[in-house]
Amino acid sequence: MYLKSPANGGLIEGDRARLEGVSENGVDLKVNGVTVPVDATGHFVYYAPIPADGILPLHLVATDMIGNVTEHRLEVVKGQAGEGEKSADLASFATDGGVFVTPFLTEETEYETSIDERSKQVRVWAVPVDPEATVTINGKPTDDKFSALVDVSDGAVVQAVVRAPDRTEKTYALRIGTESGLAALRSLELSGWTASGEKASEAPVLSPAFSSTRLAYEAEVGSETAAVSLTPAAAAAGSLVRVNGELAASGAEGTRIALSAGSNTIKVEVLSPDEAKKESPDWTAAKTYEIRIDRRTSGDSQLGSLALEGIALTPGTFDGSVAEYSARVASGVSSATLSFQAADPAAAVELNGVAKGASASETVQLAEGANVFKLKVVAADGSSQTYTLSVYRDKPIAEALTLSELSLDKIGLTKPFSPWTRNYDAEKNTKSSAAKVTAKPAVAGTTVKVNGKPVGEDGTATVNLNMGVNAILIQLESADRTAANTYSIAIVRSFEGGGEATPTPAPSEPGTTETPSPAFSVGVNDSTNEKAAVAAATKENGRDILRVTFVKDELLKALEAEGTNPVITVNAGASADEVVGVLTADLVKKMQEKDAILYLNAGNSTYTLPTAALDIGQIAEAFGANVALADVKVEVKVALATDAELAAIRGQAGKTGAEVVGTPTSFRVTYEHGGKTVEAGRFDRYVERAVVLPDNAGSDAITTGVRVQADGTLYHVPTYVKQAGGKYYAVMRSYTNSLYAVIKNESTFKDIQGKWSQSAIEDLASRLVVNGKSGGLFDPNGNVTRAEFASMAVRALGLEPQAGATGYSDVKASDWFAPYVAAAKSYGLVTGYSDGTFGPGKTITRAEAVAILSKAWTIAGKTGVAKEEAAAALEGVSDAADIPAWARESFGSAVRLGLLSGYEDGSVKPLRTLTREETAAMLRNLLIQSGLIQP
Repeated sequence: MYLKSPANGGLIEGDRARLEGVSENGVDLKVNGVTVPVDATGHFVYYAPIPADGILPLHLVATDMIGNVTEHRLEVVKGQAGEGEKSADLASFATDGGVFVTPFLTEETEYETSIDERSKQVRVWAVPVDPEATVTINGKPTDDKFSALVDVSDGAVVQAVVRAPDRTEKTYALRIGTESGLAALRSLELSGWTASGEKASEAPVLSPAFSSTRLAYEAEVGSETAAVSLTPAAAAAGSLVRVNGELAASGAEGTRIALSAGSNTIKVEVLSPDEAKKESPDWTAAKTYEIRIDRRTSGDSQLGSLALEGIALTPGTFDGSVAEYSARVASGVSSATLSFQAADPAAAVELNGVAKGASASETVQLAEGANVFKLKVVAADGSSQTYTLSVYRDKPIAEALTLSELSLDKIGLTKPFSPWTRNYDAEKNTKSSAAKVTAKPAVAGTTVKVNGKPVGEDGTATVNLNMGVNAILIQLESADRTAANTYSIAIVRSFEGGGEATPTPAPSEPGTTETPSPAFSVGVNDSTNEKAAVAAATKENGRDILRVTFVKDELLKALEAEGTNPVITVNAGASADEVVGVLTADLVKKMQEKDAILYLNAGNSTYTLPTAALDIGQIAEAFGANVALADVKVEVKVALATDAELAAIRGQAGKTGAEVVGTPTSFRVTYEHGGKTVEAGRFDRYVERAVVLPDNAGSDAITTGVRVQADGTLYHVPTYVKQAGGKYYAVMRSYTNSLYAVIKNESTFKDIQGKWSQSAIEDLASRLVVNGKSGGLFDPNGNVTRAEFASMAVRALGLEPQAGATGYSDVKASDWFAPYVAAAKSYGLVTGYSDGTFGPGKTITRAEAVAILSKAWTIAGKTGVAKEEAAAALEGVSDAADIPAWARESFGSAVRLGLLSGYEDGSVKPLRTLTREETAAMLRNLLIQSGLIQP
């Protein structure tokens, strides 16, 4: 960026706008086609006449010495009429050899500058306000850029005479001195530092932009910036520089200056070389620059940690954004050690109204029943947040509040029943939509209810089960209703489990060796149906194959007896190398009409296929519109990787230090007719497939699932770990089929250690979603382009990159990002501009990124919040007025759903360029909040 600060000027009350800024030294700068001189420090001043219509468009073009071009556009509206404006005024006055002692003002005519004493000539620019005016410099006509090369010596005076078309004249004078008498800074830079010694995420910015002739500045920093360092560079060699009274090296970063909350003043003094070389320099002769830095008071009122030693809290993982926690302890626990720490060391914590400082660890007493602890965190700015910890200490259980029997019909419990043990888990999952519970009291007259429903005379009650984890609560109440007790059973309703049946084997296929079929079962919802399919186990090329062929009439009959969304479960029984479900396309179409789900349990893996996700229309495209669906075979295949595939995957994973966990597995759907076979295209939603992890592997043993691409590379697929039936599964969701593997991978970068974004960056890098840069760096504060964000979003969602044309004129098929942009467009994540371009190299704003994030939420299968909720979510956003109208609903939805984190001041900065670390945080929030991955 060679035009650093083009908009720091102000509107003069009159017919001209004063534009002042800083560029790079040596830049050729044009404003509306007029050459504007840039002095030795990159500073420029230009007075632009405002047209009669009162609106002045400004087009600034800066070209560096190797031809790089930067452009800026802005617009100025005319103020009130001015006084004293002359047609013979200069718009700009400067020299390439030095810096004016005072800033250029068109009404002032006397100036001084200092140049290198070895210089014999300098170029002087005198650009008139009226382009029709003529200018002479020391009596010589100027060139077409209103400049002239003049001979100079110490004490020389250069005169620029402007003759306007109305014959008025004005003379400007520039007295030339040597740099030995110059006391000025050429540049001044600031860096911010956190209390831990890390560079602050945002560098302090001087306002206005630095200019050698301007002496007063302001800057604002957040509360996380505890200190600043200055790098002052003197304009003349041999100068002396002091910062707050301490000598500082010109051009070098100085010592860090601590900042207190509120206003801080820093003074930088510069002595000229002539004065500096005196035996006793007179610092009263120094030029003094003053910087006032306002450090905002911290508004962080969150807890950083909260724990009860040896006691589990609910929720189980502490999160500073969650304000309510609970715990339950046995009747014999009368005290516990409570530890807490504020996220900001400057905050203070009150425990039940008593001040404790920023952190504490102390013993708290626990009475029988409920114990409530209120932790109020008061931020440095006075704002506060209260956390509630409720600890329930059980009362001793009387025999009248115990059970003599507790069981689940047809399903055992993971531990033997004891009247004094109150929490149980079901021994296995169930497919049933209901469970029968037997709960008999130890003492007659005790009231027993199961999920609020009284048990019958036989001590039983039936409860409905939802998909997933269900808690069955058995509540006991004494006869006098003065005491109560509760037992609980956790049970999972899933597509797994069920009985077994041994159907008649199907005839073997030619060229295969038939072996007895392993035990398997087929069922629809809760019922086993031995007639719906037949299975044949064969050995082909050394691999065990189980082929399950559905009997159309029997399956349709079973489906007719069910409502919508029936689950057709195939349990393969003993594990095989391949399990193949065989149907016809017309049967699939009938299943689609019922919104049926095909659940294939292959032993080492499972495949959950909503039949409605299949595009039956693909069959006509592949085989012709006249092909009968009954003549098209559909195969749903789950197959373990071959030895060669496994070796290749391990080799590819090893290139990045990753490790393959478990056995890679292929999931495919194919259509076959007339000797031609085609792969099913992408689904219209995420389809779930899961692989069993090794016995010693839990949720911490893997990082993510990956799809094996055609070129052998590994590609992220959203993955989480679940436990069911005593096994751990890696559950992967994808819009496409392929060969899948599970890996353990860990990535980090040197420049993210201790940053707020570290965990998000490490997580996504380990999942192969984001990449670092050279030297082991991530560049967390680097800007993100539209192409980069689209690519990272596509990888985060696990969407398949697409080769071929993108439809955008500025995206070539050979561009590295082209397949990702094509996928993003295909899935509706991005749209281009009206001229058919995508703008891949343009930086992306937070507003643009949030709009894409909103679409990604829908791709993840989630529904956005209502407009009213989105609008309400923005009420607490301090800069909500800056959010473009087209992005307001997306922003509100993102804030409401927890996809977007704002800033300490309550703003979201929608027009700010998105950084790499913000991108990682956004995408990780999307994956977690949508349930595609675990925190």
